[in-house]
Amino acid sequence: MSAMQWNLPLTPLGAESGLLIGVPNQEAVKAAFDPSWNGAMIAEGPNKSGKSTLARAWCARERAICLSATALDLENLDRFAGARAGSVDNLDALPSGEAQEVLFHLLNAAANAQGRLLLFSGSPVRSLQVALPDLRTRLASTPVYRLAQPDEDFLANLLMHLAEARQLALSHPVAVLAAARMPRTYEAAFNLIEGMDRLSLETGRAVTRELLAQALDGVLG
Repeated sequence: MSAMQWNLPLTPLGAESGLLIGVPNQEAVKAAFDPSWNGAMIAEGPNKSGKSTLARAWCARERAICLSATALDLENLDRFAGARAGSVDNLDALPSGEAQEVLFHLLNAAANAQGRLLLFSGSPVRSLQVALPDLRTRLASTPVYRLAQPDEDFLANLLMHLAEARQLALSHPVAVLAAARMPRTYEAAFNLIEGMDRLSLETGRAVTRELLAQALDGVLG
């Protein structure tokens, strides 16, 4: 199975992390948890690709400060003082003005003090609207790792994981069938599980191939 690369289980950071690892995200996860890096690193990925889950897992492991880009201000900057590691999620929602100044300061501090700053963005960093020239330059020179859309094997595992979180009895054969027929996106996976859960509750039926077909009709439009 492609969700078992570099000898890591599906939830290597503990089941509570909710983090699945496979071909689409393994390079980003491996890089983030490599103890040898310092400075800054960016993980880019589409909506629902697990960026926030990875951020929380990394912050818990590293005992790092974890903030959204929308919360970057001078007051929160003090929270990073003395910290060896920090994470900033939602970089694609970075406000202009003070937030960009604060992020530039954090990037410099991580580089100069041999700290670690892990950034997450839902859009390619090169497409972000960054008004501060020095920050644009700094971001452009920061290593980027991609959380790609799921392949078929990862998608089947993701469907099983999402169903379990909802206490929805989804068999592996039905998950594999769904992964083969649905769009290979994280959003489609979330929408399909929501649809199957709703149909199961409304009809009192178990998740069978027939119920899957109905839910797929909703996802495929």
